[in-house]
Amino acid sequence: MDKNAKQNLFMKLIELIFRPEIIFEDEETLNKLNEEPCVIICNHTRRTLKNYIAVADGPVTTYAFNNKNVYSLMGADLMEKSFYKAFTNGCNIIPIRRNAASTEWIYECKEKLNSGNSIIIFPEGTTLKEKDIDTFKAGFVLLAKAANVKVLPVAVIGNFRLFKYHKYTVKIGTPKGLKLQGFSSASMNKEAARFQNIIKNMYDDTYNQKEHIKL
Repeated sequence: MDKNAKQNLFMKLIELIFRPEIIFEDEETLNKLNEEPCVIICNHTRRTLKNYIAVADGPVTTYAFNNKNVYSLMGADLMEKSFYKAFTNGCNIIPIRRNAASTEWIYECKEKLNSGNSIIIFPEGTTLKEKDIDTFKAGFVLLAKAANVKVLPVAVIGNFRLFKYHKYTVKIGTPKGLKLQGFSSASMNKEAARFQNIIKNMYDDTYNQKEHIKL
């Protein structure tokens, strides 16, 4: 099976198993990504006993963008495990060493962005047991600055539940430019916090409007 056929099959499986509901702030966003690639940032869903690690977040978000010209970062330690490797086999994955002070991933992601692909990053770095959104790390700000692209905020709401129609809701925002004051660690962290707040507001607004989603 060639790569395209494998990706198409995988997206069908994601649709069948997770049945994500996709909401756009701007319906033209998906089309614009073909002309203007972005750094796409998303929150992780909550980790529970039934959903002990939100391994579906990457594939579900990739599905929201039709798996088209989109690459997703994933911890290399997870990719070394056969279960996760098989689960994400139909996605474009860039492994990242989460606990290493390496910037190699930035160069690889910058190359993808310059080639017209968008990059999905989960700035929290890991999943949580609570539904609250954790502190965003500033790596995505550095990447967006280096590649001179906008940042697209995405809020992911929900957890996997068997027989539930919409197991996930993915709220896709609009691309936003950086507002960096200088290029220091403090300014990048401030910018990361600004985008964290944007996604938190998107999350809260969508969650409050959907009473059938129980986290």
